[in-house]
Amino acid sequence: MDMNKKTVLILLLAIVGLVCFALGQLESEKTEVEKDVLSLSYTIDGEVFDMEDGLATKTLAMESSFMPTLRVFGEPVYADLNADGIEDAAMYLEYQPGGSGTFYYAALAMSEDGVKYKETPTMFLGDRIAPQSLDIEEGRAIYNFAERRAEESFATAPSVGRSVYVHYDKNTRQIGEWMKDFTGEANYTERYSGQVDRVKVIFEHFNFITYRLVTNGQVRSGELNTERGYKDDVDATVYVLDWQKEEVNQLRYVRLTSEPGKLYLLNSDGDLVAGSVLNIEE
Repeated sequence: MDMNKKTVLILLLAIVGLVCFALGQLESEKTEVEKDVLSLSYTIDGEVFDMEDGLATKTLAMESSFMPTLRVFGEPVYADLNADGIEDAAMYLEYQPGGSGTFYYAALAMSEDGVKYKETPTMFLGDRIAPQSLDIEEGRAIYNFAERRAEESFATAPSVGRSVYVHYDKNTRQIGEWMKDFTGEANYTERYSGQVDRVKVIFEHFNFITYRLVTNGQVRSGELNTERGYKDDVDATVYVLDWQKEEVNQLRYVRLTSEPGKLYLLNSDGDLVAGSVLNIEE
């Protein structure tokens, strides 16, 4: 082998070595990022789960053999979710509290430097749904999954496709469902709407069990309960949104006996909030 061929071979080996080193560095950085994303603390039903490598368990009383488990379902998806030019992450969380239910949640992990991440509150997606994919478009995480029709039992396999757009509010650091040009669903039991602080608000509930509250296109949904009576109005109905959560995370509306077609938002002291009235839609 002459000197020219030896020189070319040495250069080629050097280039290959540099490429392998660079790829190794990138893979190492990616591993560190994924490790941080998969080791955050998320709150489900008031319980904090400290995850490690995408998994966390809770130990119950000695007589119980089951440990509630929270895990990352599938792989996180990375893209900018708050318009700061830095990649954030979105993921499915799968929660098994015991019993037959398997509950799925949307969760985001926000970053200020592309390495360290901070968890967001979680958002309930459904019980025993079938996750299909997770995408990020225009700064919103899109959770695609199959669910059952309202009249179908859990013995029926999920077959109805649904896409939930999850939006991160950088002012409140909360997440919620977002729908462009939201007009509501046709199968609601009652629907109220109104303008509150120049913002369109829509409240729908489904058989007094679940609700959907739309504020300026951002959707909040969850479980609903009702209570009878408000101050001196013994026949008033109080709608309690997210009634299973801590009281600070609940919202309450009241329907007075004297105004059966209106809902009023209640503040933390239980008083009517001025200018918050929603009117029933026939």
